[in-house]
Amino acid sequence: MWDFVVVGAGLAGTVLADKLLRAGAQVKVIDRDAGAYGSKVAGGIFNPVTGRRMVKSWMSDIFSKEAYAYYRQRGEGLGLHLLDHLDMQRLFHNEGQRQEWLVRVDFDKLQGIMAGDIAPDVEDKVLCREFGGVRTSGSWRLHTARFMDALHLEWTANGILEHRALSYNEIQCGPQGLSVAGEKSRKLVFCEGWQMVDNPWFAHLPLRPNKGETLGVRLHGKGPDEMVLKQVYLLPQPNGSYRVGATYDRDNLELHPSAEARSWLLERLQQLIKLPLEVETHKVGIRPASIDRRPMLGSSKMEPQLFVFNGFGSKGVSQVPWCAEQMAVHLLKGVPLPPEVDISRFERA
Repeated sequence: MWDFVVVGAGLAGTVLADKLLRAGAQVKVIDRDAGAYGSKVAGGIFNPVTGRRMVKSWMSDIFSKEAYAYYRQRGEGLGLHLLDHLDMQRLFHNEGQRQEWLVRVDFDKLQGIMAGDIAPDVEDKVLCREFGGVRTSGSWRLHTARFMDALHLEWTANGILEHRALSYNEIQCGPQGLSVAGEKSRKLVFCEGWQMVDNPWFAHLPLRPNKGETLGVRLHGKGPDEMVLKQVYLLPQPNGSYRVGATYDRDNLELHPSAEARSWLLERLQQLIKLPLEVETHKVGIRPASIDRRPMLGSSKMEPQLFVFNGFGSKGVSQVPWCAEQMAVHLLKGVPLPPEVDISRFERA
């Protein structure tokens, strides 16, 4: 008999299962994607500020502290380099944005993040920085695929992770307890990402999936060593290439690259970089965002043995470890979930 079955092994399911396993629980992970995770398409970036006004993200200090400590500890345990510190160049794309930034940004709240101005320079041979910009610190990147692949390989070898589709009809709740594909389990946690929209126990929750597409490009010439943001991001990769992203599309959720997204990304990239380039890859992922842009944790009212761990959107790399810790102690010890992430907030509304 399993203590927990975790359905879905994207970043959310992987971290939650890892925390439960390390607490001594008997855990089974079932995942149908066999490596095709939106978590791996994302840049894996934590950025402490967001938006044109550069305000701190919701609970970013708490999330970042927990996430960085968790990934660093797991990297040491796995013998892997998982984290990179990132300095970022944020370039203005017109004079209006520059003036808006000067007037509206609360500099007092960004102490320790602001690292200096970038002067306008129309003669720059690499970057389009005719309107200048600012340099920020405090960001970091998780090598998400490296982290997930290492745990998945270990779990597959140990019989913890099973790659297969699980039909909802294989989940039976009744007087005899919970049965998952013919095996008994105390509890089941759905970590399905955007596919939760088809879940018969949790489809009522206000999930708002959106499609994100990124490009992998190779620059002809010496590109920037730092991440650069100007409408899109340009992120250096370990192999010398760059990742460019990302789009946001709430209407088209098809899991294949679109010509429109490629054109949109390249058009904005040409307003950021002056070097010639070639596109090497084009990837797609679906972000499982909630209507209030906050995570969704909790249990089903119909079947209290069934739980959901979802709704991280584009902030999963930073939010998941803290939320997984809250979820783990809730599952293991019955500690109430924080109300700001508990799905009961939608029922109260």
